[in-house]
Amino acid sequence: MDRYSLGPEHALRAHLVLRGALLLPLRWGTFNMAFHSWTESMGRLQAAAALQVPAALLLPRPGQRMDVEDGAYSAEWWR
Repeated sequence: MDRYSLGPEHALRAHLVLRGALLLPLRWGTFNMAFHSWTESMGRLQAAAALQVPAALLLPRPGQRMDVEDGAYSAEWWR
């Protein structure tokens, strides 16, 4: 966790503590200002979520319409 962002692992932890149903990550890869690859944050989030049985991710493509009632969706479109 840095000063301005939770980061993937802490975002997942916050989601679990708050007992969220679906985790919809926002603002990742928005700006090319990071010192890591564009896909690293999503890879770290997926790896952390795979260790947590109740973690369900909703990862739509930019502009894709989703209905949260449909449940988790995590196609790896960014790879």
